[in-house]
Amino acid sequence: MSGSIRRSEVNDHTKVNVFFYLNDELFDPATLVYTIYKPEGIIVTGQEEKTPLKHDVGWYYADWTVLGDAELGRYKVQWIFQKNVGDLLCSKADFIDVIADRPENCVARHIPSNSGEGGGDPNVGSEDCGTCDCQCNQYIRDHWGRIINL
Repeated sequence: MSGSIRRSEVNDHTKVNVFFYLNDELFDPATLVYTIYKPEGIIVTGQEEKTPLKHDVGWYYADWTVLGDAELGRYKVQWIFQKNVGDLLCSKADFIDVIADRPENCVARHIPSNSGEGGGDPNVGSEDCGTCDCQCNQYIRDHWGRIINL
């Protein structure tokens, strides 16, 4: 899982989700919980060792509505599961970016000003476009380094 979710957005099965495969077949683990961490590593209130919602066989998603004043940035979702009852616990970490809404009147192309120099993360950033009052125009880079405007 990798992607973004906006402030005040209710998560659905397409955003903060996880799939479980065994021999190329989806399966339901015996136990499954998740915890969501803020960018600085603090657990999101109400999102600790929570049981996810099931969308389909082997397809689960977090029961999470992002607060309207949530901190922007990359959140970590830690999934803890057992394939079968009595098995050792396994874990899987995914990441999702919480982004702010862009005003409807904003039509500018949002180009990052952060090149990663000076300790900045070259994969996540924002720039004021100057044509509207938005100051949280977010972007991420894909694994090829291309900019994806959000």
